[in-house]
Amino acid sequence: MVRSVNEIDKIIGTRLKTARLSAGIRQADLAKAIGSSFQQIQKYENGVNRISSVALLSLAQMLHVPVLYFYDGLLPTGLANKKSGASDIGHAELAKFASTRQGTALLRKFLAIKKPEVRQQILDLLDSLAL
Repeated sequence: MVRSVNEIDKIIGTRLKTARLSAGIRQADLAKAIGSSFQQIQKYENGVNRISSVALLSLAQMLHVPVLYFYDGLLPTGLANKKSGASDIGHAELAKFASTRQGTALLRKFLAIKKPEVRQQILDLLDSLAL
């Protein structure tokens, strides 16, 4: 029985794209590394195809993220868990931002900052600028 994709599949796809862009890896390179096609990676990222558990494990290993990264904050209904601190920004908006040159650059540079207090200072600065 083939099951259609649902909201969770779309969220996982968005997180895959975000992790891939943050790692600076092209779709074709990621696909080759896991023995797939770049078209399949596109379908995963767009939530068109469901990612198998074996593929998700391989993707997580290649992107150096824990498998739980893809499920963090999800409820069984597929909606983000607001109590876990999930943002009001939608996953589609996040993916759109992360796919831009500026978004990718910002993500890479922010993730490269190792000190949590420096990251917080940047967030505080952004809050002060967003008047």
